[in-house]
Amino acid sequence: MEFPEHTEALPELQKHPIFSGSQSVGMISGENPKWLHKLPYQRQDSIKRFGHQMLHRDLEHMGLRHEATDGKYETPERSYIVYGASKQQMVDLGSK
Repeated sequence: MEFPEHTEALPELQKHPIFSGSQSVGMISGENPKWLHKLPYQRQDSIKRFGHQMLHRDLEHMGLRHEATDGKYETPERSYIVYGASKQQMVDLGSK
C-alpha cells in the first residue's frame, strides 16, 4: 500500500521549513550538556534545574523561531526545534 507524501496529505505543510527547505532547522537542548561536569557544582545545579528555561530566554532574545519538543541524546530531555539559525548561532547556544 502506498501512502501519500506528508505534503500531499496535508498541503499546509508544504511551506513548513522542515519540508520546504526554505531555512535551516536545528534541534538543541539546554538540559544535559556533555561539558556539564567541567563546571563548578553550583553552576551544574543551575543548568540542570533551569537550562531549558535559560535556553528559551536566549532563543527569544536572539529572535529565533522555535518550538518545544522532546528529544533524546543518550537520555530523554526537553529540547527545542530552532528555525533559521546560522550554524554559528547554534554553536554559540550550545557553548553556553
